Amino acid sequence: MRKLLLFLSIFILLLTTTPLSVLAYNHGDRSRRDVIKERVENRREKVKENIEERRDAAKDRIESRREALKNKLGEFKDRNKAQIAARISEALNKINDNRVAAMTRHLNRIEDILARVEEKAADAKADGKDVSTVETEIADAKRAIETAATALTTQAANDYTLVITDETTVREEAKEMRDKLHSDLKAVHDLVVAARHATGEALRALYAIVGKGDSENEE
Repeated sequence: MRKLLLFLSIFILLLTTTPLSVLAYNHGDRSRRDVIKERVENRREKVKENIEERRDAAKDRIESRREALKNKLGEFKDRNKAQIAARISEALNKINDNRVAAMTRHLNRIEDILARVEEKAADAKADGKDVSTVETEIADAKRAIETAATALTTQAANDYTLVITDETTVREEAKEMRDKLHSDLKAVHDLVVAARHATGEALRALYAIVGKGDSENEE
């Protein structure tokens, strides 16, 4: 029990200062663990399917925008400016893909930790402890994770291909698209951070229950 408390204490510190690490399982009800794991895997598979569906639905629109950009850049007298604009357009979409992938991985780690908290809370409840506060925090964290996952699904299908009016406005229009990407990514990132915070609160609530039990055992 002391080792578990020490590990949870260290993790709480890491939660507020560094990226989340994986919280190890204790020996517990294997069937409960499998149920939670299956639920998490099913949700991730559903998210993956939703992303693919959204990208497929937007495929024609994206191709049309990219073809329009190619035609517009072909009219530029300044070929160097046209090449720069093309690279910027491609880079913006690449940045979005990379950031969405990174945030998805981070959200998955957060969800893994919450699954372990949920398992340990169930174990504590089976031992007769009052885990109602932990269960409330877990429910809040689940909602936060779902909200972040939905936002990531939407963000993954967004297209940041430049929409150019003419050669004289390309600089301003590229800046507008860059700023839009930054704003969109920040909004999603804030939701992932909120999910991380909510999971941290669930972990702290669990720590309080486990800590109280340990004190009673020592007495």
